[in-house]
Amino acid sequence: MLTPQERAFANRIGYKVELFDEVGEFNDVVSLPDDTSQVTKLYFTRINELGHELKEQLKGYYIYLLPRYLPGTISQYHYAITCIADNVINGKTIDEAIGCAVMTTPARFVNPIKSLVRYLILNEYNELSFDKAEEILRLEGYTANKNAYLTLFTMDEELGPFTREELRVLNEALKNEEIYIADRLILALCIQFGLRPIQLSLLKEKDFIEDAELGLCYLNVPRVKQKGGQFRREEFTKRIVDDELAVLIKRVIANNHDSYGGLSIMEPPLFFRKVQVYIKGLKGAVKHFEGVKVDEGSYRSINSQFYGEENKASYLHHNKPHNFYNRMISTTSYLPLSPRTGKPFYLTPYRFRYTVGSNAVMEGMTEEEVADLLDHSSTRCVKHYFRYTREMWELLENATAKRTEQQHFTAAWNREEDLSGNIYGKEIIELHAFTAIGKCQKEAACYLEPAVACYSCDKFCPNKEKSSHDNALISLKDRKKVVDESTSSSLSKQLDEAIAGCEAAIAYAEGVEVVNINEGSGDE
Repeated sequence: MLTPQERAFANRIGYKVELFDEVGEFNDVVSLPDDTSQVTKLYFTRINELGHELKEQLKGYYIYLLPRYLPGTISQYHYAITCIADNVINGKTIDEAIGCAVMTTPARFVNPIKSLVRYLILNEYNELSFDKAEEILRLEGYTANKNAYLTLFTMDEELGPFTREELRVLNEALKNEEIYIADRLILALCIQFGLRPIQLSLLKEKDFIEDAELGLCYLNVPRVKQKGGQFRREEFTKRIVDDELAVLIKRVIANNHDSYGGLSIMEPPLFFRKVQVYIKGLKGAVKHFEGVKVDEGSYRSINSQFYGEENKASYLHHNKPHNFYNRMISTTSYLPLSPRTGKPFYLTPYRFRYTVGSNAVMEGMTEEEVADLLDHSSTRCVKHYFRYTREMWELLENATAKRTEQQHFTAAWNREEDLSGNIYGKEIIELHAFTAIGKCQKEAACYLEPAVACYSCDKFCPNKEKSSHDNALISLKDRKKVVDESTSSSLSKQLDEAIAGCEAAIAYAEGVEVVNINEGSGDE
């Protein structure tokens, strides 16, 4: 007989998981608590029907998994193992069972099965042939998200980034007092920061900081892509909060204290899960709504048993990640139709992430800055945002390749050699007096703005017409004045570089020796 201590094991984030029963068999149902109030259930009925040797190997494997992986990942591994178990019970060898499981859902099962195969080989499970193990371990290139960013590249109107017009409507919704205050805050945080559902779930009230000395407010956002962190809330990024968002956060916190203050939670979440409360005089339970006060006597949760430890008690009240999708869907009933599609908005946290990432690129942020903004540990995860514009140009070229006037346009825009009879030409024109300022030697597609980015580009060959550059300088300085009053520092910096380049071109036209001017050839 196993003692309670021998039957339970700590998972990666510190919860005790009772894996075995008194006689050492897997419990029919094993619960994996998480800091998001989500409790994942694993069902072992079929695995318990396996033969002794394989089942003993799996017992060791689950003990290996628990302290290393989060509950959601273990759930994926468990599905793969259950599929293998079903095949073995139905008479297949372990080699055949593993092969069938891989073919069932390759994108989902390849990585878990490769991990299991490594474990079985290391623990000398002789029923698995070395040839089969080698075949499985060589599998590469399988992923469930192969086309995950297709909607971003194609600007899908219902799944891709939001347009400016759509964002204007969504920002107006933040002022709609008919929408539940916490749901408006969810919307606001997604618009400004593009937070993942798991980040929204993990936020606590204490993460909102008002720094009176500096005169600003900021939010400590839990990082998801942590480097080797064991627990959920070990690393944070600071996000500066504007006045309107700060007021909204403070209103939500005040509402939380009014509704949930009776629960005496040490570290309350920013977003409480909507619970069932038991009100005296009413039979059964009613869903919690704004204005209902919850206390220890009226609160019920079937998962309370997993959150008994003091350092974990508050996580029982966090809103589950998938519930943020539902809360966004409920918000759409208060919104007008999308000005882009004429249909109801389709809101998901990841659409806002696509929007934040795309807009950051358009504002001139680097890959490192976009990765930090979206909480990615590597720039590899944001390269698709930078590839987006290039792919749009490829689509443009392919779509316009047949018509003569379109060929002329594409050639001129891409700064290619003139086509015979090209009606567009290839001179770069400034936009103040519409005079030519030079030519471009760039052979590939260019999506930068003429007469702005040109002056800081090494492919630009300025001409010696001083008056043209004078006109361009007037236009650039006018734009700089407007930008300094209304928009981001990154665009202001780009204009500073363009102005410096334009002034150098003027000096060059006057015959002054200028460093790093592309003089081209001939009389350019």
